[in-house]
Amino acid sequence: MLEKNNSYFQDLHLLRGVAILSIVISHASDTYLYYHQQIAGEYEPGRLLTAINEVLWHDTTIYFTLISGLLFSTVLASRGWTAFFYGRARNVLLPYMAMSALFTLIDYHIDIKGNAFYVYNYGFFPYLKEVLKNILLGKASFPYWYIPILFFLYLLTPVVYLIARRISLLIMIIAILPLFFSRTLILLSPQSVIFFLGAYATGIYFGINYKENISYLRSRIVVFATIAAITTILLLIFYINEWSTDGLVSIEESLFYLQKFSLTALFLVVLNNYQNQLPSWLGVFAKYAFTIFFIHTFFLHILTSIALALVPPPVPTTGLILVMIVILIIGMLICVGISTVLKHVFGRYSRMLIGA
Repeated sequence: MLEKNNSYFQDLHLLRGVAILSIVISHASDTYLYYHQQIAGEYEPGRLLTAINEVLWHDTTIYFTLISGLLFSTVLASRGWTAFFYGRARNVLLPYMAMSALFTLIDYHIDIKGNAFYVYNYGFFPYLKEVLKNILLGKASFPYWYIPILFFLYLLTPVVYLIARRISLLIMIIAILPLFFSRTLILLSPQSVIFFLGAYATGIYFGINYKENISYLRSRIVVFATIAAITTILLLIFYINEWSTDGLVSIEESLFYLQKFSLTALFLVVLNNYQNQLPSWLGVFAKYAFTIFFIHTFFLHILTSIALALVPPPVPTTGLILVMIVILIIGMLICVGISTVLKHVFGRYSRMLIGA
C-alpha cells in the first residue's frame, strides 16, 4: 500500500498515475485496433470497440492539463517565477528535446506490408533541421503534439494566475471557452491552445483553495457523476452512428471536455478519500508518468506488430479485448522497467534527460 507523504499532495500525485494509465490505454487500444482494421477491413467487432475506446479515452490529455494547473497553484506558485520557469525548462523542455532528438533519429513503424525500424541517415545538418522542426511542432513521436501547447500554457501562467486570484468570473469564462473553440486534434493551433487553456486555468483556480474546493466536489459528487454518464452516453450515440461535426465547434469535443472535467472531479474525490489505501503500482505509474509519456508509443508499436503476427486478423471480440489487455500490461511493464533503469543510470540528471 502507498505510504503517506506530506511533502506533496498525494492525491494529485496519484491523479498523474491515473492520467498516464488512461493515455497508454488509449494509445495501446487505438494502435492495435487501427492496424487490425487496416488488415481485416470493415469489421463490426473492431468498429464497435473502436467507438467505445474513443468515447472512454479520447482527450485524456485534459487530465494532465488540469494536473499542471493544480500543481502550479498548490505547490509551484510559492517558489516564485524564476524557479517555476527554470523548473519547466529543466524538467520539461530539456527531456522533451532529448527525446525528440532520439525519436527523430530512430523510430519503429508499422506497415501492413512489413514492419521496420527507421533510422535517420541523411546527414547531420538535415537531421538537426528535422529535430528542430519536430521540437517546434511536436512531431517526433505521436503524443508529443501536446508539449508545444503545454509551453504556451506555461508562458500564459503569470496572467492566468493573476486573473485566478482577482477575477474569478473571467476564469469561469476561460473555462467554458473550449465548448466553443474545439481543439484541432494533434495540430498546434490557437484553437488547441484555447481548448487546453480552459482546463489549465480551472486547475490553477481550483488549486488556490484546494482543500475547500475538494470539499465542494465531494458535496456535488452526484452532479459530476450524472454529467459524466450523460456525456458518455451521448458520445457513444455519436460514434456508433458515425456522426461527425467539424469546424470551429465540434459537438463531440465539447462533450469530451465536459466528460473529462466531470471524471477528473470524480477521480479527485476518490483519490482524496482513499489516497493511502490504493495499490502501490498506481504510485509507480505516477512517479514515472513523464518518462512513460515520452517512450510508450515506440514500444506499443513493436508490441502491436508482434500481436498482429502471432494472432492474424480478423480476431473475434473477446480476442481483440484480450490482445489489447496483453499489449497494455506488457507495454506498461516495459516502460516502468526502462524508466527505473534509466533513472538509476542517469541519477540526478535523469529529470533533464528522461523526465523522471
